[in-house]
Amino acid sequence: MVRCGRCGGTMTGRKRKSHGKDHYVYECRRNYAGAKDKGCGRMMSENKLNNIVWPMVVELLDNPEKLNEHKDAPQKNICAG
Repeated sequence: MVRCGRCGGTMTGRKRKSHGKDHYVYECRRNYAGAKDKGCGRMMSENKLNNIVWPMVVELLDNPEKLNEHKDAPQKNICAG
C-alpha cells in the first residue's frame, strides 16, 4: 500500500536495530531473485510515514464528504520524491 515518492515502486516494511532498539522502516528495494526492478533504495521511517498518513485518515473520517472527492481522483504522491 505504500509507494515510493521517487520512483513509484512499492515499499516494503522492515525491522532494523539501532542502539539495541528495534525500529521499523519502509524501503524501496527488491533484492530477491527474479525481481524485475531493484527499486531506488529510498527509505522512510515508520514514524515519519505515520505522521503523514494518519492526519489524512483522521481528516477523511471526520469529513466523509471528502472521501467522495478522493474516490474518483487520480492518486498523487503525498511525499516529496
